[in-house]
Amino acid sequence: MQEAVFLFIFAFCVEKCLILWYNYIRVYSAEKTLGFWEGIAVTVCPYCGQGRVLEIELKTDISKYSGSQIIRYCDECDTVWKEDEPVSENTGSSFSLIAEMLSIPEKQLWEGMKIL
Repeated sequence: MQEAVFLFIFAFCVEKCLILWYNYIRVYSAEKTLGFWEGIAVTVCPYCGQGRVLEIELKTDISKYSGSQIIRYCDECDTVWKEDEPVSENTGSSFSLIAEMLSIPEKQLWEGMKIL
């Protein structure tokens, strides 16, 4: 009888551990890693692991870089992703490189940012 109870408890614990592991893998290995900022779920930057990835609308014309005026931007390390680009450590570009590519000062891009 004791062996049956032990096996039941052991199987129950293993099942709970597998569920927790599955949820951890599903959330933290996904394209967008979730974190919390002021109680709201946000995407954490895959490069720096600290900044929030925000949707930004730019007033400056960025048609040479992206077909949309909306980009995703890390507020900590200044990594930028196009609107249709997945947020991962294999994609993205530096904010300063985009300004250089567009031949405009970074300040002009900064001043035209609107968080969505």
